[in-house]
Amino acid sequence: MKLSNLMKNTTQWLRNEGENADIVLANRIRLARNIPHFPFVSKMSEEKSVQLESFVKEKLDRVLPMDQYNYFILNDLSETDLHFLSERHLISKEHVRGEGRRSVTFSLDEKFSIMINEEDHLRLQVIFTQDEAQSSWKKLEDLIDQLEAIVDFSFDRRFGYLTACPTNAGTGLRVSTMLHLPALQMTNQMGKIYQAADAVNLVIRGFFGEGTAGMGDFFQVSNQITLGKNEKELIQTVESVVPQILKYERSVRNKMLKSDRGRIEEHCHKALTTIKEESEISFRESLRLLSAIRLGVNLELIPDVGIKKINEGLIQSHDSHLKKSTKGHLGDDETWEMIRARFLQNLFTN
Repeated sequence: MKLSNLMKNTTQWLRNEGENADIVLANRIRLARNIPHFPFVSKMSEEKSVQLESFVKEKLDRVLPMDQYNYFILNDLSETDLHFLSERHLISKEHVRGEGRRSVTFSLDEKFSIMINEEDHLRLQVIFTQDEAQSSWKKLEDLIDQLEAIVDFSFDRRFGYLTACPTNAGTGLRVSTMLHLPALQMTNQMGKIYQAADAVNLVIRGFFGEGTAGMGDFFQVSNQITLGKNEKELIQTVESVVPQILKYERSVRNKMLKSDRGRIEEHCHKALTTIKEESEISFRESLRLLSAIRLGVNLELIPDVGIKKINEGLIQSHDSHLKKSTKGHLGDDETWEMIRARFLQNLFTN
């Protein structure tokens, strides 16, 4: 399969539907596992990384229906392709920057992905919409059980599953929800969300997760530690806090509409006008503009624009997606900021 074929679909991260789709973009559960007798990835030689990748691939072939999965060795991909996969949240930024033999396999619908030789030997993740939470966790749990039947994972009776980063030890599980919180950001109330999350050992990160800041009012909420609680408890902790954030965001949106509707309407429509008129738009600016338009659509201030179109723009306006769509070619005196501006203009005029 060619990676360019993925361009035809909106990534699974942004297909969320349902009553909370105005704020919740997607949810993710990720498990970290390591294999005894192999050093952690940061201490692994090139030879060992090749051996581990080959070992894991053979095990995955035994438990996965490979006709329903794509498999790529990252070392064989171009820089653009690597960032393309990262933009779709199929691999992490650390996986892009890594050394040694690295690979990824992901399902055709992009819901499941397994990174090999990222920070840990294996990083398994499932991305799901709200109504798929239980079924998605069950599938991930079944997959890890099948692997554990044929692979020994590094485990300590006291500390649980051992991981490269001590904060992941225990279950090795991270639960995260991606949220769109423009009202809280506009009213400078995100600080309260950070404090409330920290009180229950949750952490707020940016659009691309760990080590990234919020851009375009998009944030990820995830558990901060994995030791001392089982998987269901960690999932429930995140699930119990997210509804409170949704309630707070909606409350602030409603107050803004009542007290300053004109300003909010101007803010949202100005973003749409900017996209239609600007000849160059940076990626950071595109997220800010799309965030404002998304808010306007959800508040019914901007008619005739669908959330699906906005979500498509959130992914397709990334640098590597633009490079894939143009096969990496720029015309005379063209910039990627110009290509992005034209893409967004076409998106909102068709």
